[in-house]
This record gives sequence, C-alpha cells and structure tokens, in this order.
Amino acid sequence: MNHRRITTLGMLIVTGFASIQASELKNPVPRERFGTAISAEDLENYALIDLKPVYFIGRTTCSAQAKASLTTHAKQWPTQSIIEVRGYADNAGSAGENILLSGIRAEVVANVLTGIGIPPERIRVLALGAIDPDGRAGDPKHQRVDVRVFVEPSTSTGTSDEGSGR
Repeated sequence: MNHRRITTLGMLIVTGFASIQASELKNPVPRERFGTAISAEDLENYALIDLKPVYFIGRTTCSAQAKASLTTHAKQWPTQSIIEVRGYADNAGSAGENILLSGIRAEVVANVLTGIGIPPERIRVLALGAIDPDGRAGDPKHQRVDVRVFVEPSTSTGTSDEGSGR
C-alpha cells in the first residue's frame, strides 16, 4: 500500500473511533475476535512463563523474523496456556489513534498465533495505546506488542522464579 492509501484508511478508521469517550480510551478492552474466559484478575493467579516483545517500528506489519521467532516460542508453550497479546504505541498520535494503532498491532500478532494453531479462545488481545504520554514520539520501545504467556500455577513447568511474573 502506498502512503496515501494508508493515510486514507487510517483516517477512516479514526473517524469511526471519534465517538468513543475519553474514559473508554483509558480502559483497555479485549478485541472481539479473540478472547478467553479467564479474566485479567484471574490471570494474577497464573504463572507468567514467557514474555516475548515484538517490535513494529513505524509499521503495522509483523516481520518474517518476528513471525519465525513467535512460531519457535509458541511450540514451547504448554497447550493449556493463556496468551495475552498487549499492543502499544508511542505518543505520536491522539489517544484514539494510539488505541487503534496498538490494537491493529496486537491483532496482527494474534493472527500469527492463530495461524500456527493456537485457538483464538486462548488469546486475550488488548489495545493499550501510548504507555508513556510524556515520552518522545517515534520511540521504538513503545512501538511494540508484548506476548505474555500464562499457565495455571499447578500446570507450570518451570522450576525457577524467573518466569513467575511476581
């Protein structure tokens, strides 16, 4: 896609989000196509066994290298794990644009995961927008998706505290 088409598409999508109230923007909500019955509160009792950041520097597509890395990691995750995909953006756009961008990035990663066989009902997708409102626009560390993998403590396979998330 050329720059003009991306801009036009982005503006159309942002226009659709114009009716969202600011209070809704502050509270991340799971995306509709994915979702587990496990709530965020329930996940606090689970063990974090893996955290994989995927960077999207200046784009909304996942690189071949990132896809290969996700595929390799996903093969090591227990089949009963819950995968939380958290999208982020830098503060270059408005709050609505950042929520949208972070959601698109998170859905791209969630689609990669479902494409390699992870059922969508095991995936929580969150669009968190800009995490550092005072940070500089274009900061690469904020243009990312964090893939967090949780298992119930009784099914955790690790023996170290490294992946406990606490």
